[in-house]
This record gives sequence, structure tokens and C-alpha cells, in this order.
Amino acid sequence: MAAHNPILVTTPSPLATLQHHRAKIDVSTGSPIVNRFTVAAAALLAACGALLGGCSSPTTGSAIGPDCEKYPYSVGCPTPKSTYTPSTSTTQPTLPALDVAAARQVKTEDFTLTLNVLSKKCFGSAGCLLTYAIDPVYAGSTPLTSQEYTVTYQVTGGKDGPQINSFTGVGEQIRYDKEESIQTSSSKATLKVEVTNVLNRS
Repeated sequence: MAAHNPILVTTPSPLATLQHHRAKIDVSTGSPIVNRFTVAAAALLAACGALLGGCSSPTTGSAIGPDCEKYPYSVGCPTPKSTYTPSTSTTQPTLPALDVAAARQVKTEDFTLTLNVLSKKCFGSAGCLLTYAIDPVYAGSTPLTSQEYTVTYQVTGGKDGPQINSFTGVGEQIRYDKEESIQTSSSKATLKVEVTNVLNRS
């Protein structure tokens, strides 16, 4: 029986094939023959260099670096230096000082008083005796919290001249007399009330 010798078939590697194509020379002109395979390989290397930050050359194995000036954030490029400079200023904005004492001042025009006649008894030429009550209302623009104050008011129209009284308050809680009385010279007398003074105690 005759012995069979094995036949070895050698397949060139992609690198050898690329080198083979690159080495072909046009005999008539002496110029290298450029084929579609060579052009495609060159385009692939260019795309890798721009998008991935560099690929290995299939012919030489050398690295083709990215264009760091055009693509500074590509892989393989040094980290760009930040141009941000943090502020070292420690100056705080100055706010206008709040005048607490001025904010607590209650004025005479901050109150309105209404006088309501509760009863009226007349005695001929001797005049009349009226019972009335005031209704104080705070009408200021500054809210009252814990301010303490005393408001003085007067009632005119009485037989003996103006009648003076006062009420106190803490914040918007006001204490005043529920009833007061005054004598008038006739039944036609008209009573009026007005605030004359405010004493701020805090």
C-alpha cells in the first residue's frame, strides 16, 4: 500500500495579504497599484483615529493617535484644563438694619373709635343722662404682636365739657370700659369721640 503524504495548505494572514497588496508595483510606470482593499483600510484607520482616539495599524501595528486639538475629549488625549476659577470672596451682602423700636410705635391715626349711645334719660331743663360705649378698632398697617400701649381719647358734647378716658392694649387685644355715662344740657346734644394720644410702653 502506497503511503500518502499530507498536503499543507498555507492561508496567508490578513496582515500578509494587506502587505502583499501594498507591495504591488505597476511595472510600466513604477508606481504602486492602489486597489479598493488598500483604500478601505486607510479609511478605516482614519475613522478610528477621529472617533475612538486611535487604532492599531493593520500593516505596522503602530498606534495612530487622535487629533487632540480638534477632538480634545477623545480617548488617549490629556484631560483638558478647566478654565473655571472658584471665587475666594467671603464678603456677605449687607442688609439694611431693621429698626425694631420704630416698627413697634403705635400712632393716634392707627385707631378708629365709634361711639354708640346705649341709653338716654332726659330731665327737662336739667338736661339728659346718656350711657354710651366706644368701639375701638386698630387700623394701622403694621401688624401688632406683643406691643403694649395706652390710648387716650375724649368725648365731646357733654354739659361739663370734654370727658377724657383711656384704654390699654397688648398686640391686638384691647381692654376698654363697656359702658360710660355723660350729662348733656339738652336732648339735642350730639356726642363725638376722638383719639388724642397714644403711649407706647414697649
